[in-house]
Amino acid sequence: MASLDLSQLQNIINNATKNETLVSEIRKAAARATKALGELNALLAEDYQPEVKERKPRAPKAPKELGEVDPNFPYGKKKDGTPKAKSGRSKEAAE
Repeated sequence: MASLDLSQLQNIINNATKNETLVSEIRKAAARATKALGELNALLAEDYQPEVKERKPRAPKAPKELGEVDPNFPYGKKKDGTPKAKSGRSKEAAE
């Protein structure tokens, strides 16, 4: 009988440890849910004003005259300095 009581006592202790872990996880989840509901409540308040974010202005590009094209590179240059080809398919390839 003593061995039966000890095994039951050991099961009770093991279950209590598992339950403590479960309870602590539930408390953490409840704290996160409470925090989220508080933030939601603040967002839904009548006097809520969203923060306006300041954006940096874009860096100005070098001004280019309209129609200014390098006659040696009418379609621009590649990174290696060679001229780019006209975009799109050629008429021979289209047929």
